[in-house]
Amino acid sequence: HSAVVVAVFVQIENSCSEESVCFSQGVPVTEVQGHGLGVRSICALVERYHGIYTFSVKNNRFTLRISI
Repeated sequence: HSAVVVAVFVQIENSCSEESVCFSQGVPVTEVQGHGLGVRSICALVERYHGIYTFSVKNNRFTLRISI
């Protein structure tokens, strides 16, 4: 029997103001109540399936990369 390995890579970009994004341990954080739930959900899901995620801001572009 051979194992089938499926890999998924996703990259999402959005415009942003570089000054408006703060990071803690490579993950964007916010002080605004009710915000940041999506980021925590993404991190938990990717970690559950032993994947990798990165968040970055460059040239006023916020980028999320996921590999599972």
